[in-house]
Amino acid sequence: MNPDLRVSVKVPVVPNIGTIGLGIAKAGADIITLSGFEGGTGAARQHALRHVGLPSDIGTRLVHRALMEAGIRNRVEIWADGGYRHAHDILKLICMGANRIGFGTLAMVSLGCTICRGCQLDTCHVGIATQIETTAQATEHGLKKFTPQEVESGAESCARFFAAMGEEVRALTAELGYERTQDLLGRYDLLQQVAHADRIDLSELISPLDQYLDLAPIDLPVSDPEPVEARAEAGLVRARPLRMRPKSASAQIAELAGRVWTSPGVRLEFSRPTDADDRVLGAELAGAIARARIYDGAPEGSEDMLAELEFNGGSVAGQGFGAFNAWGLAVRVEGGAQDGVGKGMLGGTVSILKGRNREGRRVNGSVGKSFAYGAQRGRLFVQGSADSRFCIRLSGADVVLGGEPAAPLDDARGSIVDRANAKGFAFEYMTSGRAVVLGDLGPWACAGMTGGRVYVRVNPDWGLGREAIERRLGEGAKVELADLDAEGVLDVEDLLGHYAAELRATDQDSEAERVLALATAAPEHFLMIVPHRVQADPNISTE
Repeated sequence: MNPDLRVSVKVPVVPNIGTIGLGIAKAGADIITLSGFEGGTGAARQHALRHVGLPSDIGTRLVHRALMEAGIRNRVEIWADGGYRHAHDILKLICMGANRIGFGTLAMVSLGCTICRGCQLDTCHVGIATQIETTAQATEHGLKKFTPQEVESGAESCARFFAAMGEEVRALTAELGYERTQDLLGRYDLLQQVAHADRIDLSELISPLDQYLDLAPIDLPVSDPEPVEARAEAGLVRARPLRMRPKSASAQIAELAGRVWTSPGVRLEFSRPTDADDRVLGAELAGAIARARIYDGAPEGSEDMLAELEFNGGSVAGQGFGAFNAWGLAVRVEGGAQDGVGKGMLGGTVSILKGRNREGRRVNGSVGKSFAYGAQRGRLFVQGSADSRFCIRLSGADVVLGGEPAAPLDDARGSIVDRANAKGFAFEYMTSGRAVVLGDLGPWACAGMTGGRVYVRVNPDWGLGREAIERRLGEGAKVELADLDAEGVLDVEDLLGHYAAELRATDQDSEAERVLALATAAPEHFLMIVPHRVQADPNISTE
């Protein structure tokens, strides 16, 4: 999407983290972020906070050593976090091999967080982890107490706190006799155990790696000094990260960037089969279009078509198909696609339709996990089924899931998810947007949904009625299942109308007519799922 951005891969500190970190570096990451067990989001469960993961101290040591032994420590940064609170913590982790230290809970507290551990409830009484902005909205949602967040004063408090911590780090660095804190990187010889030596021996954790203390490049010198110096000024390691070989299909598509403004309506057809190696198809072009609009004064996004990409080889595209799609870009694959389709998209159209098999029949058309993750605008269509977390965090896009049950529902068999058209947790944390589901919604649906609308199919012949849909809603989901209102009828007609147009574009006219027939009698065939206006549970303290 943006070749100039640095990529950080965040992982929990777990057994064998050294090997994991080495793999992340070899995959081309700029930064490995090690998240220790003492941290955790405000929404984390107590058993996870208490019993999952290892300290970042251990993880930093293991990853630093693994990278040193592989001769690529200079190619990647190590960042560490996990409940650290003091300048001493920072210096210890740097001596263990971390380039930078991150703070989550501590930063939140500096903004006014009171650590209620209910961030997922949308009831934050200090206005941080919520979409509620005013006292009136808080009253409407049933909060007992609410103080609107003052962004400017919160930012000043946060900046003042970390500035003071920075001064303390500088003072400690000077006490050790150094001018730059980064010169302490990997200096295990400055560490010694001063407590609990009778109960635990930490010598292996803090013993120096004498032969590995020199961080000069030892594997591949960089000939061009400019990127090296630019990285050094930004506080980064002084060499380029490793990079995997470019994806040929994605690069070929990106070459259209110069043509879409001079000759709008460019169409590129890929008749060869796509496979797992063809990842993020269309993302490079979407990034080029976005940068042209931001920096070069290109026309803003609209419904006008700039480029249409057709993958009709009849196979499955790799991960990230249509990710971060932009206005004016339509991408369509006939066959199927893997995980992360259309994530974060801001406009345009992404379609996953059935492809022709050797006998000429249309098959598959399904997608992997996290389809349309956080999609903000545009339209997405899936003719088949979807793996878990379909449209998680949907934030404003329009979606149609066209897959239908292969046989009438029989929930008494158990394992509803095996036969569902969305394999669990669909529309989790949805905040805005519209969606139509023509088949089985799947279990644990709409958990944490606070906005938008989902229109679900009812079909007595399948045993898919109101009760079956209610059984599929997530436990504790604060939503209601209702008959279509006037807005709902228009939404279903609009969404299925666009879906039918996609079907016709691939010569599926009879299927398009069948879908439109459902739309013309929308109140008979659909119910709507909408979030409650009051999200707060009165039994949960919000003070």
